[in-house]
Amino acid sequence: MFKKIDEKKAVILYQANASLSVPPYFRIHYHLHLYCNKGSMHFVFNKQQYHCRQGEFAFWLAEQSIEFLTFSADFNATILLISRTLVLENTPSVNRKIKSILYAKEYPILHPSAQDEKRIISSFKTLYAKSLDTTHHFYQEVLNLHMQLFLLEMWHIFEGELGKQESNFQSGTHYIRFIELVEKHCITQRSVQFYSDRLCITAKHLNHICTVNTGITASEWIKRYTEDLITKLLNDKTLTISEIADKMEFSSRSFFTRYVKKLLGLTPSQYRKRF
Repeated sequence: MFKKIDEKKAVILYQANASLSVPPYFRIHYHLHLYCNKGSMHFVFNKQQYHCRQGEFAFWLAEQSIEFLTFSADFNATILLISRTLVLENTPSVNRKIKSILYAKEYPILHPSAQDEKRIISSFKTLYAKSLDTTHHFYQEVLNLHMQLFLLEMWHIFEGELGKQESNFQSGTHYIRFIELVEKHCITQRSVQFYSDRLCITAKHLNHICTVNTGITASEWIKRYTEDLITKLLNDKTLTISEIADKMEFSSRSFFTRYVKKLLGLTPSQYRKRF
């Protein structure tokens, strides 16, 4: 899919599906911005597994090591590639940018609000459109200015995400305790009620706490941690699928298979084969 793309272009925009692959040249010389329109994507970054789902935003800086890319069958995403040179030459001089840059290097997934989703897609299209307008008498100046605007828009979203994390850390509320419990018990406990009982609050209130702090419900957090755990166990080839199902206390292998298919878009066997 990259054969027809001019490597000299500063900005590249296209739609990707489950056959997505990023050749070495683009990994080294371009920053990749991805908005997931449908399905999900799984990858390893800094030895951690990440999952990008519909409505989420992933970004990889040039030369970052991304491994073990896998996609659901219905995966579809809007991809924006920006040359590292264009970014470096047009990085705005803003003191607050440091936090955003550090955040981008450590956390490759964002969970944007509905408003920020529109902001991301609009920024993609605007920057790309300006890169195509080569007949403009001030083409390079206009492109440079829009590159700066694009970075400021992205930093705005990064700052919002960072602010959520700092707020969660400082508050030390039920949310933090909930995440600790999920990390400890998600291998066998996948209901919101289990965790709300241990926090002595209602399931409704627990969902409210999670939504206020992160924009994600308690049930979705449980699903995400469970998904991380399942992929790790499936990657351990010393365990059979039946052993994993027993370990996670599923009533049968067939029920476990149905659960994984719904979660990952692949059966356990299909996931192992693709991985």
